[in-house]
Amino acid sequence: MTSQQALDPIRLLRELIAAFNRYDLDTAMSFFVDDCIYRTPRGRRPWGRNVIGSTDVRAAFERQFGRFQEARFVDDSHWVSGDRGVSEWTIVGTTRDGEPTELWGCDLWTFREGKIAIRNTFWKISPATRPRSPDATQDHS
Repeated sequence: MTSQQALDPIRLLRELIAAFNRYDLDTAMSFFVDDCIYRTPRGRRPWGRNVIGSTDVRAAFERQFGRFQEARFVDDSHWVSGDRGVSEWTIVGTTRDGEPTELWGCDLWTFREGKIAIRNTFWKISPATRPRSPDATQDHS
């Protein structure tokens, strides 16, 4: 995708989510600049871990996909202002151990030349999403 073919940033983010949901990393990575940065939600530092460059970012995404079966982004919403953007989403799926899981999170985006330069991911992890018995204690927090 050249700058002449650059997508509107909201459309770019929607197409990126669709590519992730198809496990289509070739298409997903086409939306990132070569020297992109992925700031992971986990790591030893307060910001997680910085993964730099499209080859290493792709490998990080592959590792994340490997943690889940049938994972997909749902209920995503996006907004963009200038060269910055935010996406909120929920990931639903199943762990490799067969446990249902649900993660709620967001990405902070930085765009450059019509592509993604930085993806900074944050998430909350909820208990496995499985039916609860009618007498189970409700969490009202």
